[in-house]
Amino acid sequence: MAGHTPGPWMFDSQLPRQSGKGGEQVFKVVRNGKHGGLVADVSAWWFSTEQAQENARLIAAAPDLLAACEGLLWKLNHQHSESGKGDDCKPATVDRKDAAVRAVITAVRKARGE
Repeated sequence: MAGHTPGPWMFDSQLPRQSGKGGEQVFKVVRNGKHGGLVADVSAWWFSTEQAQENARLIAAAPDLLAACEGLLWKLNHQHSESGKGDDCKPATVDRKDAAVRAVITAVRKARGE
């Protein structure tokens, strides 16, 4: 599996909008940077224009959300040093069976297609 298109992704309400076949607004989520391009078209066909905009914002945040969740899970699975010097390493004290932790694990697995 090649993985997802690397971020950052962006939704900018100032980008030119297109209209779909039924006249609905279509919002663009694009990849920033030198190798930018279209990541997703988000249509207001089934949703209100406001919901479609919020969906586009959520899609644009996906790479950042995944990276944040993966970072949190890494911290839970490794010892960490509060001082940053490594002389006070302690295992993570968060309960891995906690509903919020399980939700993060489930979300990361879903994003990875596991």
